[in-house]
Amino acid sequence: MYNLICCVVLAISCMTFSHDKDMSRAEFFKEELRLNEKQLITINGIDNRYRIKYQKLNSEIQFRNTELKEVIYETPFSEQKVKGILSKISEAESLIKLNNIKHHFEIEDHLDSYQRMKFNERFSP
Repeated sequence: MYNLICCVVLAISCMTFSHDKDMSRAEFFKEELRLNEKQLITINGIDNRYRIKYQKLNSEIQFRNTELKEVIYETPFSEQKVKGILSKISEAESLIKLNNIKHHFEIEDHLDSYQRMKFNERFSP
């Protein structure tokens, strides 16, 4: 069970931070997309807003995983408590994915057609 939870957390972190490739994200936006200063400032603001959301959700998942470890080893075992905690973890994971999609589309809204094409070649929601 613990290994399954670790795998889920790792998968979420990979989805959340999948934008980290060879070139840094900032370099990609400057060099490949050739964003102007206004676009860079706007997208930086978007990234910062979503970074806070991702941090909160990842903290929630970490907390629930700790809670789950404690509940698993309680006697008597309470399947209902475990289901409740797993449900909260799943909800937080779903919110991360939903925010990832919204984050992607919000950035796309500030790009022209060429920039959007290049952006979508490198990143997917």
